[in-house]
Amino acid sequence: MDLRYDTPLANTNACNAESLTGGSLGIANARLIAPGEASRSLVPQRMNRRDAYAMPPIGSLQVDNAGVSLIGAWINSLASCN
Repeated sequence: MDLRYDTPLANTNACNAESLTGGSLGIANARLIAPGEASRSLVPQRMNRRDAYAMPPIGSLQVDNAGVSLIGAWINSLASCN
């Protein structure tokens, strides 16, 4: 995954991509970033956790609710990976 600001979404290897670790968190048809569907996207779901599946995995003891909300709104605003 390349989530740098200047990387086009289609080149991130995250848009409409399945988890390489197989961790779907119980979400049907989960994708790292599912355009228009934050509820099906693993990135915000993992940001919203503080367990073995949390993102970031270390260095944070609490969820950044504003960050999760911002990323979820951005994903919901996407129509495609382009």
